[in-house]
Amino acid sequence: MQKDIKTGMLAGTVLCFIAVVWFCVKEQVISQPLMRVESNIKETLASEADNNTSQIKQESIESTYIQNYEQTQTNAVKTEIAETTITHTVTAGQTLSDISKTYYNTAGKWKKIYEANKEQFPMGPDAIRPGMRLVIPQ
Repeated sequence: MQKDIKTGMLAGTVLCFIAVVWFCVKEQVISQPLMRVESNIKETLASEADNNTSQIKQESIESTYIQNYEQTQTNAVKTEIAETTITHTVTAGQTLSDISKTYYNTAGKWKKIYEANKEQFPMGPDAIRPGMRLVIPQ
């Protein structure tokens, strides 16, 4: 019986030793290819970063050009709108419906005038006062 215990302990020790050696060898085998893969990944990321940097520079130039173009177009539209804008000075007793009848031949488009001049009506469309200059949208 004692011989069986010694044999079992010896077999267990040998198995533990084999397991430790196997894990150590396995780590070496696994880590070496990973190092190569990591270096390849780093090289790939570096080259992609260079490509992305040049692409970002190109996109920055394009976006600056587009912004300048849009600003020029916006200024041209504002100038055109300023030249064709119709304004109305409110007289005593006038309502937005009255002004709508004058310019659109219908009282129902008063909301269009209100929306175009909303900043002048902080209290709502009933806050119309004589002397207000309203933009009449086309």
